[in-house]
Amino acid sequence: MRGVDKVSEKTKAKVLKAAKEVGYKHSPIVSTVMGHLARTRESEHAAPIALVIDKPNQSDVHKLTTKDMMTRAQARADGLGFKVELFALHENGLTSERLNSILIARGIQGVVLNVASERTAAIELDWEKFCIVTSGGRMDHCRNLHTVRSDAPQVIARVSREARSRGYKRIGFCHFKAVGDAIGGLSESAIFYEQANRPECADIPLLDTVGQPPEVFKEWFNTYKPDAVLSPSNYELQWLHEKGYRVPKDIRYANYGQVDLEDGSDISGIVQYKGELIAAAVELVVTNLLYGRFGPQEKPTRTLLPGQWVEGSTLRKP
Repeated sequence: MRGVDKVSEKTKAKVLKAAKEVGYKHSPIVSTVMGHLARTRESEHAAPIALVIDKPNQSDVHKLTTKDMMTRAQARADGLGFKVELFALHENGLTSERLNSILIARGIQGVVLNVASERTAAIELDWEKFCIVTSGGRMDHCRNLHTVRSDAPQVIARVSREARSRGYKRIGFCHFKAVGDAIGGLSESAIFYEQANRPECADIPLLDTVGQPPEVFKEWFNTYKPDAVLSPSNYELQWLHEKGYRVPKDIRYANYGQVDLEDGSDISGIVQYKGELIAAAVELVVTNLLYGRFGPQEKPTRTLLPGQWVEGSTLRKP
């Protein structure tokens, strides 16, 4: 009834014929629930969902992000009768092939794949055997899978609105082109839309700062003289300080990529709770497990979560 390959065609035809005669209709929800109950009785533990990330680096920010993702994911899973297990690709020799074998051997069907890096985005699995939801910024390797990610256009619109509401008109945007390309150019499209509707800043080009030395930013800043700088990182803020500018007295700044609430820097900008993205992905995995939705989907869902504005002190009114 579930299309299992191990059953012969003859037996399958016989079972389907008998089911049709008695009017039986297969319910993927009931089937999944019964399978879940059977697994939990056998193991005396909640059924696991795999959270797959890239190998964490040693930075405090990355460690806190990973901890937050696991905490929020587990809290959401607990309420749904599941548990979350973390798998870090490329840590202790964990390749795609080995991960695939481990998941199959342990009967783990639900997977949250955090595609925040090129290495996790390029992962290869037996897709049809898993109910997978991707989370993170990258869209170039989503393979028609359900996805939960930040709402990039909303983030740009919000940070731009906050700058304009404080009286700033010549707003300069910096960005990471590689990241923008990975999410289908959504950030750039939103920025271009903002500029097209604000003629006073339409002449300020979008600046890609990835891998660029400080001199590139300084030349851009001196040439176009923005009264506020909006960026996905804090590199530009550091460069402004090095140049002798006082923020926010001389120039205003906001981070629309990820404000770190733990470092005490009091920077204005957007917080994108990555843990909430993972928690939403866990919930979507459970939903799709109940409906028996495995592998790539003909019409995958795209769930977008908004960021939250943090006032900070770097975008004060003049």
